[in-house]
Amino acid sequence: MKKIKIFRQIIREILLENLDDAQVLSQYAHRGQKRRSGEPYSFHPQRVADIIKTFYPGDEVAYYAALFHDIIEDAIPLGNIEDEEELYTFIADIVEDDAAVSEIINVVKILTKPRGGDYGAYIDMTLQHPTALKVKISDMIQNLSDFPSDNQRKKYADAFLRIVDKVGGKPSAISGDHWNTFEGLIKNGKE
Repeated sequence: MKKIKIFRQIIREILLENLDDAQVLSQYAHRGQKRRSGEPYSFHPQRVADIIKTFYPGDEVAYYAALFHDIIEDAIPLGNIEDEEELYTFIADIVEDDAAVSEIINVVKILTKPRGGDYGAYIDMTLQHPTALKVKISDMIQNLSDFPSDNQRKKYADAFLRIVDKVGGKPSAISGDHWNTFEGLIKNGKE
């Protein structure tokens, strides 16, 4: 696909880095978007993907889903990605395994909270899919590690308690170290 090749070239020239194609798409999708800190938003999905690589080094679906987890709700409204179909075409261009493509798209859809949707119901949905839960917990860890607002702290503490309540503790799909990191940030309120 010609458009993604142009994106790759632009991003590589700007960043002068050796990025994989998934990182290029993530960088491009969040082009022009900033975090509250003022840094480029694209740092966030990369950090979430890095958390995934730390706790689940062989889980490529989770890695890709982490890089793409905010694209539907952010990049499409920004105009960086035309629509979901274009995103799915880009993912299919990047990932060679058709089964993995389908799973990545499914996880990204699960991780896209509907605007105005109930956050508790959203967390419940991630509990139904182990890869989505891995990425969502990694997303919360990254946000809690990056000067969270009081609202974020409360929302994530409520999510933690909801998960514990629903499954009776640590979810089986989540590694002990991953869960302990999340729990530590929730209980200690560390930034």
